[in-house]
Amino acid sequence: MLNVICQYLNNLHQCSCSPAKDRLKMVRSVAWLYFEKNVRPGKKTVTCTICKRTQTFPGNTSNMFVHLQNHHPDIYKEISTKIGKKPKNKRRESNRPNGLLNEVNENEAMDDQDYNEGSIDSDSTVFNERSGGATDELLNTSRQNVGSTEEQESSSSSSANAVPSEATDTLLGVELFQAGSAFMKRLIRALVIFIAKSLLPLSIVDNPNFMAFIKCIDARINFPCRNTITYTHLPELYEEARLKLIHELEKVDYVALTTDCWTSLSNYSYLTVTVHYISDKMKMVSRVLSTVHTEKNHTADNLRDELFAITDLWGIRAKIVGVVTDNAPNIKKAVIEGCKWVRVSCFAHTLSLAVKEAIESNADLMHILERCRAIVSFFNQSTVATATLTRLCLNLTKNKLQQECSTRWNCTIIMLRSLLELKQPVTDSLRVLQRNDLLLEDFDWDTIAGAIEILSPFEEATTDLSSQFYPSLSKVIPCVKIIQQKLSELISSEYNPWLLNLLNILKFNMRERFGAIEREIPLIVSTFLDPR
Repeated sequence: MLNVICQYLNNLHQCSCSPAKDRLKMVRSVAWLYFEKNVRPGKKTVTCTICKRTQTFPGNTSNMFVHLQNHHPDIYKEISTKIGKKPKNKRRESNRPNGLLNEVNENEAMDDQDYNEGSIDSDSTVFNERSGGATDELLNTSRQNVGSTEEQESSSSSSANAVPSEATDTLLGVELFQAGSAFMKRLIRALVIFIAKSLLPLSIVDNPNFMAFIKCIDARINFPCRNTITYTHLPELYEEARLKLIHELEKVDYVALTTDCWTSLSNYSYLTVTVHYISDKMKMVSRVLSTVHTEKNHTADNLRDELFAITDLWGIRAKIVGVVTDNAPNIKKAVIEGCKWVRVSCFAHTLSLAVKEAIESNADLMHILERCRAIVSFFNQSTVATATLTRLCLNLTKNKLQQECSTRWNCTIIMLRSLLELKQPVTDSLRVLQRNDLLLEDFDWDTIAGAIEILSPFEEATTDLSSQFYPSLSKVIPCVKIIQQKLSELISSEYNPWLLNLLNILKFNMRERFGAIEREIPLIVSTFLDPR
């Protein structure tokens, strides 16, 4: 082996001293020392001289190095060391913690022999008629492809990629993977995690098009039905994740909670509790412990009982050092008086209340906002208006107006900013569509631009302090001071009376809601300890 590599390095040295024209002819990848090229009409393949496996040749040697790395790691390592092959650049380490579940179960290693038993590798294309109709066209194409593949591969008895003749007729049946095999367990696990993380409906496993897609990959794969996924595999994965999280929490001395009550679109009430802690790798971790349906009234006593039940279930009641909640009186009383925990007010929620109250108390500004909402709704609900606006925005990077969301105040500034960026196309479109009743005056546009400038510091603070992957409690006091200082600077600007009214109300609300912020012990301590 060493002699072969030395000979290759010697050739490289000779090539480096040769003229460019000759060097192009002489340089050849070291991968060809372990592969032979098969010349066959219609298909380019290469065969590994070590294990005699055949694989497609796309025109470069990348797949050959991958094969050596996966199946002959010792040779690949020796080659990489001798020729100085640099490993791929690793991605920068993220602040985000690893998930509780991985696609591959750590306790179940996949056996290559389990997959290769049927002598059909991942490059082969085999179809199996499962439901008819949607797969008929694919099946016809499949039989042609498999037939041509057999003819091309029949001359090479050493090829591990040959497709057996009985696999070409799906009616006679292709032997399916055993449901309990390591390969199928791994595949089903990856499928369930994919469905869960992508928030897909569980019925996707019964979708004929999805089943046809899976059969295109390998006809021997047979996924379980929706009921089996729902009542067997999902609970198993949840139990696995639950046990891992319990094990993680056992190693942690202190945790913090965030909790909130919310109502679904179906008018069902829920309580969600999320735990936050620092892992042994010094990463901030956030895990949702529970989302429970609450049928009782949201009294302080009932919320206290729910919080105790959840924290006792995970064994963390004695480890809680703080709980972040909104400003609702019932949850405040439940945490402070009922649970006897240290409560921290949600800064983003309090800031949102200050901004929404300032906007809604300004009748003149609200009038302009209503007109802006009417314009955005008109373009989002009319296909003709959308097409007209798109046509007039050909030279712009953005061509869509953002709809406002009533539950998030910062959606208001996003809507106003999208309108201001498309001021001229929006105006021209309304005139073309003869909707002069929606046109805004220059005074209105100036008010919109001023409102965006005034509200931008609040938007930046809300976004910055809403992250769950880095500490934010120590930023609360500095953010409040920066916002107050910015508002004081803007007072001297030449704004119209409506905007000056907005500024004054915002200053008053910030003083009322955050006046005692420097006397809150958790905020003072965290700010003092933060080296930033």
